[in-house]
Amino acid sequence: MRTDHSCVDVWRLVLEARSPLSIASGKDELVDDVVLALTPAGLPYIPGTALAGVLRHALQAHVQDELGVNGAKEVADDVFGYAQGDDGRASRFECTHAHIHDSRDRVVSDVLAEVSPNEPILGPLVHRLPTKRQRVRINAHGAAADTGHFDRTVVPAGHRFSVELRLWSVNAQAAETARNWLEGLLSSPALSVGGLTRSGLGRLKVVRGAYRRLDLRNARELGVFLDRPAALDQIRGLHPWKAATAESPWATLPLNLRAEGALRVGQGSQALSRHGREIKLADAMPYVEPCVVWESPSKGQLTQRVVIPATAIKGAVAHRLAFHDRRHRGEWATPDSVRTALAEHAPKPTGVAAWLGTIKGEQGASYAGGLMFEDITLPLPSVPSPQVGHRTHNSIDRFTGSVRDGLLFTEEYLFRVSLPTALHLSLAACRRTDGVAWQALQDTLEDLVQGRLAIGADSASGLGYLEGDYSREDFEALRQAALQACGSPADATAQEMIHE
Repeated sequence: MRTDHSCVDVWRLVLEARSPLSIASGKDELVDDVVLALTPAGLPYIPGTALAGVLRHALQAHVQDELGVNGAKEVADDVFGYAQGDDGRASRFECTHAHIHDSRDRVVSDVLAEVSPNEPILGPLVHRLPTKRQRVRINAHGAAADTGHFDRTVVPAGHRFSVELRLWSVNAQAAETARNWLEGLLSSPALSVGGLTRSGLGRLKVVRGAYRRLDLRNARELGVFLDRPAALDQIRGLHPWKAATAESPWATLPLNLRAEGALRVGQGSQALSRHGREIKLADAMPYVEPCVVWESPSKGQLTQRVVIPATAIKGAVAHRLAFHDRRHRGEWATPDSVRTALAEHAPKPTGVAAWLGTIKGEQGASYAGGLMFEDITLPLPSVPSPQVGHRTHNSIDRFTGSVRDGLLFTEEYLFRVSLPTALHLSLAACRRTDGVAWQALQDTLEDLVQGRLAIGADSASGLGYLEGDYSREDFEALRQAALQACGSPADATAQEMIHE
């Protein structure tokens, strides 16, 4: 308890993972490249530092337009503290670890508690192999880069966590502004923690909560504060709380996509259909991942969903974005430019760096990507289903023209499925992006929705091409507003801004 501040705002929130979480422990592991932060009992949790860091960064970005860089830093330092040499200030914001819920929607606060293998949603986390997301880096030739394959263990989407937040202030008036900012951030659809948040992981939402402001100079309210239950999902003494609607630092552009024909993304281990017991499973199948579905407020069940990972769309968009950006800027391929593009730490094209971010040392200042992609999840098709098909492949001997022994395999794919998703654009990134980068992004989206950009496997054989639509009016309004804010001539046509 703080003795220099007499007023405290207390929230107890239940957070639900809208997409898989990947919060790394930082430990070395022989099997997996990135392993989860786990309690001694083997259950995943969200460290308080992860939430506090995300909220600090979001608060600073939220007020930067109004107060400037220095003013936003002062606000963040006031709320979250700082340490600079011998100078420093303790944080007024406190955050517990967020502990996971069981299938009856009760928090498991005991970090040493044993988990039964029969527990529907927690048992698989402890007693089975972890869920993994595979990643591969594609080079400028469109092939997998050397040493570019790695994986991350993840917590399946749908799991719930309980957390307590506390904000200390001198008085109620001083607390009100910081409270409004904080509640606005908690209600943002872009709230996310952990790794690969720009690639669809780590998204959170508040499903329920309780709140109360307590003046600890009042003996009764001091008693309420001291008598708070230890279990984070218990809200005795607090009042029901609902997240306020707040202006988001992200703009959302819905994408209504549909596979033109066959589509397979990733490598799954569960067949979507069977054609008889005598037929073996397909050798290559769409990616299937577990997730938690809450059938009632206090009953969670683990189910399987077909997943099109956000990285499948992001990777294709990144490469096509680089093509259009270089085309518009007149940066044509030469022997020297190809060697540069294939280098280990090749600089990104200007538009790619603006939209997808850059790391320190590549192109001066570093900043996070301005595009956020979403996973696409689909229910398992019924059996049999017209949306699931099979293809048989074999390999031909180049010398004899006959089929090679032992190289017959089958592939299972999805057929003409709807793929509703959305692209989120950071307003801060929009304002640092020039007209050429905007045009490159629009050309890339047009390729995606008009069947000129494939995702997933075997695009050379016709798989993975999409059709669909998005709101071009919303895109143009966002572009014009961003170009006006950054001082670019918003009324200039794209061709006037492109170097022919």
